[in-house]
This record gives sequence, C-alpha cells and structure tokens, in this order.
Amino acid sequence: MTRLRELEQRAEGIRSHVDDASRELSSGASGDARALDAARAARVAIDAIQGEVDHVAALARETDEEKRTYGPKASARILALADRIRAAEEELCNLQERLDEAKERVDAADAEAAAQRAQEEARAREQAAATAQARAEAEEARRRREEELEAAQRAQQAAAEQERQRAWEEEKLRLRIASGERDLVKKRAFVAEPVGSNAVELTIELALELEREGAELAEKLSHALEQLRKGLAHDGAALRRTCRALENVLGAICGAPTEADRRILRTTNEAFEKDLGALGTNVLRAVGFDDERDKLSGDVFLVLNRANLDNLREAQRHIARTREAAR
Repeated sequence: MTRLRELEQRAEGIRSHVDDASRELSSGASGDARALDAARAARVAIDAIQGEVDHVAALARETDEEKRTYGPKASARILALADRIRAAEEELCNLQERLDEAKERVDAADAEAAAQRAQEEARAREQAAATAQARAEAEEARRRREEELEAAQRAQQAAAEQERQRAWEEEKLRLRIASGERDLVKKRAFVAEPVGSNAVELTIELALELEREGAELAEKLSHALEQLRKGLAHDGAALRRTCRALENVLGAICGAPTEADRRILRTTNEAFEKDLGALGTNVLRAVGFDDERDKLSGDVFLVLNRANLDNLREAQRHIARTREAAR
C-alpha cells in the first residue's frame, strides 16, 4: 500500500502542475514562461506514471475473486487515482492551444531579447574598438611629438655646435691676423693631380677658403649623420659598426695622408657593403669623397681627391660622438 500512496502523491503533484499552468495562462503574457514550465513538468510526470497506473488499474478492475490482487478499498483508490490522472491529462490537452500561443509569445520575446543582446554586444564591441583606436591614435601622436621634439633638439644642438665651431675657427683666424701674423699658414691638402703629391703651403686667403669649406662640410656631414641615425635607429649594433668603419677609413687617411691608396675605396666590395652600405657612403660623400668609375673594368670607386686634414679629424670626432650616442 506504500506504493499506492506514492502514486497518489505523484498524482497530486501532476494536478498541481496542471493547475499552475492554467493559472499562469490566465495571468497574461507575463505568465507564459511559467505556464509552459508547469505544463512541461505535468507532461513529464504523467508520462512517468502512466504505464504503472494503467497496470494497477487493470488489476483493480478484475472481477474474478480468485484472480483479484487488491481488495475493494484498494481497488477503489486505484481507480480513483487513474481517473485523476486521466482528468489531468484531458485538462492539459484542453490547454494545449493556449500553451501553443504562449510558446509563440515566449519564442518571439526570446528572439527579440537575443536580437537586443546582439545589438548591445555589437555596440559594445564597436565602442571598445573605437576606444582602442582612439588610444592608439593618441599614443601614435604622442610618439610622433616626442620624435619631432627629439629631432628638433638634435638639430638645435647640431646647429649650436656648428655655430660654435665656426665662431671658434673665425676667432682663431682673427687673432692670428690681428697679432700681425703674416707667415704662411701651413696646412696639408690633397690634390687630384698628380696623385700622392706632397703637401703644399697655403696662403692666408687659401686658409680662409678652407675654413669656408670646413663649414660646408660640417653642414653636409651633420645632414648625412642624421640620415645615418634615422636609417639605423632600429639597429644600434649596425649603427655602431658603420660608425667604426667610417672612423677607420678617415683615421687611415689622417695617419698617412700622402698614401693615395688609402683614399680610394672600391664600392663593389662585399665588406664595403656590409660595413658601410648606402648610408655610410653618404657620409663619405659628405666629407669629400667622389664617385669615379674605372673605364676599363667598369668598377665604381669612392675617391678622396682633396681634403683638409683638420676637417677630416673633426669629421672623425662627429662620427665618434654618433657612435657613442648609439650605445
């Protein structure tokens, strides 16, 4: 009889689910989802109990005294139970049309809510992308401002250094002339013809010309070194290697100014391309090297036909400072 009591309790639960579904349907669209949940729970419970109830109901309807399983009271309870299950199922069927309408409304509301969520998520993504873009643009603008400021400061420093050097050279000459010095100003210079000729004595006028040439060289060198720094800004090791190669070339010339072979560089040389490249070549041109092509072999050379040793040493110092700044 304990099992019969359990079945009756489950029947009461089914009845409760059906009543809940009917009540929620009557409350309007706000109760649609709860009505569907209650109806679904009632259907699952009926399906779970139906087979067993039908079985015990068949036994309860047995009229043969010898074959009867249940007594009169138990049979009456079982048949009443079967009637309650059947009534709940019939009522659930009667509610089906309204339940279908409720499901349509719930599905439509769910679809609308999903669409709204999708729109909100899309707006959130767009907003996040816009924010990220704005931050990236602000960061890029800040970086450009810093680079421009640094470039302006370097240019200002270079200009100040150039002006200081020019003023100092002019002052040295002025002091020499003002003190009555009229001796020939001795400076070493290279001439194109004949190659390897001895150093010549220069007059005061030629010395002044060399000073002007030094100022022009300083300007060209400053521009070429700025291009070198920018071109190798991403590779400090390459910048230092190129500066060392340039210092070696100029140092070799200053160390033996009368040796012509030190003033001729073959550009179609693998080591030359590795150590100097286009940016280093520009620096050599700035200090006075010229491009020349051999008529027989067609090879291209950089040749220093004429230069002032003081200017070459000054160029070395500028290149050394560029190398040290790259550390």
